[in-house]
Order: sequence, then structure tokens, then C-alpha cells
Amino acid sequence: MSVPSVIFIDTSVIDATGYNFDSEKVKAFISAGKSKQITVLMPMTTEAEIRRHIKQNVDSSLGALADVQRKVPFIRKWSWWPAKANLVSQGAELHRMAVHEWETFIKNFTVVPLGYSDIEMSDVMAWYDAQLPPFGKGKSKEFPDAFSFSSILKYSEKNGTSIALISKDKDFLTAAERYSSVMAFDSLESFVSALFSDDLRVRGLKQALTNGRNIILSAIKDAALNLDYYPVEDWSGDGSVDSLDINEITVEEYKVIAIGDRQCSVSFIAKADLIADLTCEVEDEVEVDGRYYDTTSRRKGEVDDVAKLSGILKLRLNEDWDSVSKVDLVVFDMTDVGIKAIPGMDRDYYDGYEE
Repeated sequence: MSVPSVIFIDTSVIDATGYNFDSEKVKAFISAGKSKQITVLMPMTTEAEIRRHIKQNVDSSLGALADVQRKVPFIRKWSWWPAKANLVSQGAELHRMAVHEWETFIKNFTVVPLGYSDIEMSDVMAWYDAQLPPFGKGKSKEFPDAFSFSSILKYSEKNGTSIALISKDKDFLTAAERYSSVMAFDSLESFVSALFSDDLRVRGLKQALTNGRNIILSAIKDAALNLDYYPVEDWSGDGSVDSLDINEITVEEYKVIAIGDRQCSVSFIAKADLIADLTCEVEDEVEVDGRYYDTTSRRKGEVDDVAKLSGILKLRLNEDWDSVSKVDLVVFDMTDVGIKAIPGMDRDYYDGYEE
């Protein structure tokens, strides 16, 4: 199987990274891209959209800081509070830093810029008139995506090459189905996994993951127990998970993202069956003389819940690549996990009504 070495990364994929280009998954993508000599197509419309989203993220962050300062004025006196200078000047600095991070990331690859002259307007308008993806019902403003898609199709036709389109946008992925020269992937991990799929070692890895199931599940469980857990439905901000255990871990998906000497890294998606003792204050109502009052009630007790976990495993394998000898590293995409379940115990007290 030959995976295209010329790729297009949609803004939705960059958004999904949280613009954290130091994450393990992004690092794995960079490493794979360098080893496979990846070329990235960069339509002008996509570049502009990414930079616009960077600015929006910066503005949103500064807005959050300003909101905290308005609500809690004394926080300005805190020595660790970052917003001591003018937020406007800080915004300019933060924006420059965010743009620098993006530019540093993209410089890891050979980049081919695509301008407006690379757009076939006749194709774009034909898609629009027929309401074909990336257009569709209620999506008349998808011209930027259509411009980007048109420009990569033109590049493919002009250079006689296939394109790997990486997007989380369902309409983009559906649009790719109409063209034999475009291979669609819904994440960076899916693309990297496909890059390594023709490696002979990967062919035996499925058996290794099966044989090493207990070692892998044990490592994920041990690491997951060190995550921070909190009650999602708590209104007070003082809720707590007093104790927690994991009954079972089930891995739903693996993707190979890096290969070394008797080592490999795989991304994973798993679910964890949790049992926890927690304390939280939840929205409630109380009946008094036939009338109901909104209030909160304190709940404390044991709950069962299911948490979705994802991250990266670094595995050490035997010489035949058919067994896992050790899990060297477990890195989760999250640092904390919310527990949605609410203890079903009697209410200890009410807040908001005094008899």
C-alpha cells in the first residue's frame, strides 16, 4: 500500500491540537513527516483561516483574564497573576508567540503555497449549484473550504500525484470520496498509522497487542489512577473525589504512530469503568407546603461511571515483534477526568431555604 507523501491539513485538525505543537501526537507526526519526506500543501485560504483562529484564541484568552480581573479585582495583587501590564500590549506579545509556534511547526516540512490562481472557480460554482460537499444544506458560507479543496485538486491534476487530505470536517471527508486521487484521513494519528502500515514489523504488531493485552491494560490502569478526577455536576467548586478505583479498562482503538528498534508508539482510545466515592453539591428542589423551591443539596457516596481515555503508549517488543515485553511510557491527552454520576444518597442539608 502506498500512502501519499503530499498532504493537506485542514484547519479543523490544527484546531484539534489546541495549537499545542509540543504534544506527543504532534511530535510523532513531525517525526514521521520528516522520515517520510512529507510535502504539505498550504492553500492561502487555509493559512488565513489558521491565523484567524490563532488570533481568536488569543482574544478569547485575554477576555477570560480580563473577566477574572473584573470579578475578582484583588487578584491583581497576587504575585503570580500574569495580567499586571496592559492587556492590549500583552495580547500583542501572546499573538506573536502563538504565530511563532505555528510557523515553527510548519517549517518542519516542505511547504507548497497555493494561491488564488490555483482555484478553479468553475468547479467551485458547480459544487455550490449542486450543493455538493463541502457545500450542503445550511452551509452556503463554505467557500473558503471549497477554494482550498479546489486548489489541492488542481495541484494533484497538474503534478499527477495523489493527495492525503487530513480533516475532521465531515463535509471535507465526503468531498474527498468523489476523487480517486484524494485519500482521506480523519486525524494526524490515522495518517501516521497508514504511513507505517507497509512496514513488515507493523504486520506482526496486531498479534503483539493481543499477546501483550494484560501488560498494556495494567500500564494504562496504573497511569489512569494518577490522573485528577472531579465531580462534573458539582455547583460549589468544593466537590471532591475522595477515593477511586478502576474496575476494567477496554481499549477500543490502536494506531501505530512511530517505529524504532524493537520499540513502537501507538495512540489509543479506551474506556475505563470507574467506581468512586465523591462529594458534591448539586442543583435540587425542595417541597414546602406544596410549593417547590430551587435549592442545592450536598451528596456524598459511591458511584459507578465510565470515562473515555486517549493517549499514547510507548511499547518495547521482542525480536519477532509478536509480543510486548514492557510498556515504557503512557501519556494521556488529558490531565483530569470528570465523573458525571451523582451519589443517590439522602440530602444532608439544603441551601436557599430557611424554614
